[in-house]
Amino acid sequence: MRFLHTADWHLGKLFGQRYQTEDQRYVLGELLSLAKDECVDAVVIAGDIFDRSVPPAEAVDLMSEVLARFAELRLPVLYIAGNHDSASRIDFGRTVLAKSRVYLAGHVRQGAAPVVLEDADGPVYVSLLPFASPLEVREAFGVESALTYDEAMALVVADARAQIPGGARSIAV
Repeated sequence: MRFLHTADWHLGKLFGQRYQTEDQRYVLGELLSLAKDECVDAVVIAGDIFDRSVPPAEAVDLMSEVLARFAELRLPVLYIAGNHDSASRIDFGRTVLAKSRVYLAGHVRQGAAPVVLEDADGPVYVSLLPFASPLEVREAFGVESALTYDEAMALVVADARAQIPGGARSIAV
């Protein structure tokens, strides 16, 4: 299975007094062409889609435009919230978008089912593990004691692994 792995789009980035939207639109158009030309099976965006938790409207519009173009190609897109993103804003439309093969995770969730993609060799389980602070992990998993970042991530990874059948092909974002 071929993935096009990206991250850190930082849509809505200001450089001086100018938003980078048109430059980003051009680069994302090139990314769409690359995905199509290279016949990838899915596109992965590993966080920091936006430059800040409350992005400008033009950045949100650009993300919507890009997702629509991937959906037209029937190309699955999998993305997670990064530390610059707002988990709640990233989670918006999660269920509806999945019907267009756009899979996302803004908030960390205990027992989150992996996305299952298929190729000629069978299923590939994709665990979407968004950025989450130890406090967010404690709340999601009902943990009473304080956690370090390493402990929180170990808990999230162990939970994700528990959702995947033994011996299955899998990846984590």
